[in-house]
Amino acid sequence: MNLRLLRAECLAKLNDVELPAPFELTDFCERLGHRRQRPIHLRPVALPEGSPSGVLVSTAAADYVFYPANTTPLHQEHIVLHEVGHLLWDHAAGHTVGEDTFRRLLPALDLPAVQCILGRAGCTGLEEQQAELTATLILGKVAAWSPAAPRTVPASHAATIGRLRQTLEHPGHGH
Repeated sequence: MNLRLLRAECLAKLNDVELPAPFELTDFCERLGHRRQRPIHLRPVALPEGSPSGVLVSTAAADYVFYPANTTPLHQEHIVLHEVGHLLWDHAAGHTVGEDTFRRLLPALDLPAVQCILGRAGCTGLEEQQAELTATLILGKVAAWSPAAPRTVPASHAATIGRLRQTLEHPGHGH
């Protein structure tokens, strides 16, 4: 699919989605779950080796998004938003996870009760591209609303940072 067309479709899809400002992922998922009349439960987990980086499990009553507990907050947010992208697009089951992974994620849930399992294993295929671009567009939109966190630089690095800043802000000028 043409990337420009895909982007336009994703932006159109997001026109109907309320993004809270300031953006907070759990608040967003709670609001979206309320709008969809089915809760979205976010679950940080230690996924087994070889598992996708994120897993969406849909049951008749709720949606569960599992994401790695051992990665950066931004990466976690992107993974969750990718899985939420599948929900926004109403994607059906695609990349399924193995029964061992499923049992580790939801040991008390009866496998036949599950309506859909999607695993974020890569971004091939139209549905994966839609979900990935949806996540990227949401993050891009909310990043513009969030002030950059102030960063402190150790005094010992101040001169190096100053030279880098000068070089990046004024390329081509000799220093």
